[in-house]
Amino acid sequence: MTGKVLLFLNNDPQVEDGGEALFGGDARTYYGRWTYKFEQAQKHGAAGAIVIHTTESASYQFSVIGNTGSRQIWQRTYRLPFLAWIDSTLSESIASGMGTDLTGLFEMASQRDFRPLDTGFRLTTSIETAIERVEAHNVAGVVRGTDPELANEYIVFTAHHDHLGMNPELPGDDKVYNGALDNSLGVASIIAAADAFAATNPRRSVMFVSVTAEEGGLLGSGAFVDNPPVARSQIVANFNVDSPQVFGLTTDVAAIGIEMNTLGEMFRAVAEENDLVAKGDPNPNAGSFYRSDQVSFAKVGIPALYLQRGTDYVEQLGFDAAAFQQQHYHQVTDHIHSEWDLRGTERDMRLLFETALRVANADDMPRWVPGHEFEEEWKELYGRD
Repeated sequence: MTGKVLLFLNNDPQVEDGGEALFGGDARTYYGRWTYKFEQAQKHGAAGAIVIHTTESASYQFSVIGNTGSRQIWQRTYRLPFLAWIDSTLSESIASGMGTDLTGLFEMASQRDFRPLDTGFRLTTSIETAIERVEAHNVAGVVRGTDPELANEYIVFTAHHDHLGMNPELPGDDKVYNGALDNSLGVASIIAAADAFAATNPRRSVMFVSVTAEEGGLLGSGAFVDNPPVARSQIVANFNVDSPQVFGLTTDVAAIGIEMNTLGEMFRAVAEENDLVAKGDPNPNAGSFYRSDQVSFAKVGIPALYLQRGTDYVEQLGFDAAAFQQQHYHQVTDHIHSEWDLRGTERDMRLLFETALRVANADDMPRWVPGHEFEEEWKELYGRD
């Protein structure tokens, strides 16, 4: 790939082999994430990489990316001279130059025998980048386990305390990205969970970590997993809380990764005992499991679960919860709103606490379901079959 700029489509290719989905079908895998695309471009020595963004393939609109490259941002460092996203308008022009359209590019990718094509385009660009090294901290605390042997194993709760800082170029007086839902509320939630565990006597130890720079590419959780305060093999599970329920009580509860490992099995059992319906990712195409701090743990084999919001509200809201979330996601308007009803946050965290307590007191450590994409890493990390 030397000297080449790679043009990627977002998401996994919808390709079948022998009648079965080669990846996750409608559910995105890690291989469909833009981070994986950039990692592969770097691995193969490319000069750069461009990801074609569509709202459907990314599951969020282009405004979420916005003018990211024009302002200061925390970001993981890819050793590539050029990285970019392009919107569907420019992508249509590129596709037209290749004798097709944007839909045609996705159709090409769905063919099992597809191989990379030369677009016929050449890229010339000049980029000025100011790089500043900044130190930021993860913050951790531990409730020690009581079992003489299992106390040396750790369950880790995570939530990220960073957001997007501020943007002085925004119109009006509000220029600060407060990040109230995403993710101050998550940090407050795991602090409450820490208080609850401090009042119990779990057999395993439980660590609570408020991580930094999630919005910059999971940097804080990645640094924690790369250099944990205990041996990595002593960490047996991760529960992540990011943007929990804020619109009141629901008859369902969601946990992303529920079908991936035995943490999900326990969570489902706890929900059913409380007469609740436990669901997985409400939008599997979004690949949410691969977009928050739990994936830093999963990639090295540690089973992880990501608490999410239910959607079947007990009381009629009077507004569209999904549209409300989309309106304020990664905007300066992510602050505490009158529409918030934290009864849902409390109830869902009680379920997650009970799940984690059962994991802490169980004889066996959690594991991935057979055949899962991270099962081999789990076997290597813990020396298990």
